[in-house]
Amino acid sequence: MQRLRWILTVVLVGTSWDGAFAQSGDYDEIMGRGDVNNDANVDISDAVALGNYMENQTPIPPCMAQADVDDDGDVNSNDFTYLTSYLYGSGAEPPYPGPYNNQCVNDGTPSPLSCEANCDD
Repeated sequence: MQRLRWILTVVLVGTSWDGAFAQSGDYDEIMGRGDVNNDANVDISDAVALGNYMENQTPIPPCMAQADVDDDGDVNSNDFTYLTSYLYGSGAEPPYPGPYNNQCVNDGTPSPLSCEANCDD
């Protein structure tokens, strides 16, 4: 029984550490969350760009972290819903740094998504 507790402890602690390391991705610099086409404005053209990407997988948004509108680490239909709800006034503003930011800032959330937002590293 003692050995079983030790094995479970090692497995559980190992799982916790693995999860912590998985969350420690790079903090890219981004501009406006929701600025899918990276034109320094968050508007309907971003929803169109996101819809086109999701439908055809092209063109790839220059900053996938900005296209991750809900900041969950993945670009999917939830981001499209979040963005269109926000644009039409029925949804919350995208998370930090928000849609109105026009300066390069640290994303604030580790993300596996790439970003080429013309920010100097």
